[in-house]
Amino acid sequence: MLPRALKKNTPQSISIAILYALPFIVLILLQDIKIYDWTGKSNLSVYLNPINNYNWLNKLFGISLLLGTATYAQYVYYKYRLFAKGNQFVFILSVALLACGAYAGAVSPWALGAAFLIRLIDRCFEIQRSNNPNMIIVEASFTAGLLWMISSEFLWVFPTIILAYLYSGSLQIRGFFISVFGFVLPYYFLIGLNYLFDFPVIVDTSVHLPSYFAPNNLREFVLLGGCLLVLIIGFRYLFQAIIINKVIIKNHLVLLIGFTALSIVSASMSAAGFGDIIVGAFPAFGVLAGLYFLNASKVWLMEITFFVWYGSVLFFVI
Repeated sequence: MLPRALKKNTPQSISIAILYALPFIVLILLQDIKIYDWTGKSNLSVYLNPINNYNWLNKLFGISLLLGTATYAQYVYYKYRLFAKGNQFVFILSVALLACGAYAGAVSPWALGAAFLIRLIDRCFEIQRSNNPNMIIVEASFTAGLLWMISSEFLWVFPTIILAYLYSGSLQIRGFFISVFGFVLPYYFLIGLNYLFDFPVIVDTSVHLPSYFAPNNLREFVLLGGCLLVLIIGFRYLFQAIIINKVIIKNHLVLLIGFTALSIVSASMSAAGFGDIIVGAFPAFGVLAGLYFLNASKVWLMEITFFVWYGSVLFFVI
């Protein structure tokens, strides 16, 4: 059950990872979930609000999306070799941080959006290492456009595609026009779909402004302290990874940091609590903490840090 057992990609390690993630899922199942009202906050509100009529369906979709996002995040980080070897840390870190959201366990912008954010990271990494990225830019921009349909706050992550394109092997002016085309394409698909179903063709969405940043109670301070402890101790392992890895891996890590900064800005647009800001940090936190937990020279310190962080998140969710 010790964290060191999570350093492998074996059935035993996967089972232990599931046991670590289980308390968060149980807590979400036992609590009365907050229902997210999509009216005026999403272009997809006419399709998503009916789910709120069935609490069991809402919770089923919400938890499935949470687990699916954590699994997908781990797959993407393995795929691009951000870790030297298999481990289960990213899965646990992602489940725990996503469970901190105000609407955890319900179908909400961050339940839907987190999965598409990982997809966007996947495509941006692919853009960075491609010599002919135009078609990948369309895919990435289309994903960013879908995020914009889910909630207007996700507009802030779109510049990640431009950053990835600047690192690609083929920078051309048409690539920027392609990115804009891919971004607006889902909007026109939605207009056609609304017309077919006799819904309002253009849905007005409210303007989100930053509404919540600082922690203001014990639970939030404990959560922040646990996460900062990992960040402070683990930063040097991220720095080492940027220095010693191949250029393409360095680019991936730098892009991920920039992406997470934009993701936190997006989270602040309609945050219902400090936990929502923490949710926005999950992409880079999973990599930074994973690098530390995997490569720590002092195993006893790593294990203490892991349990302090794990306990702080669990205390917040409870």
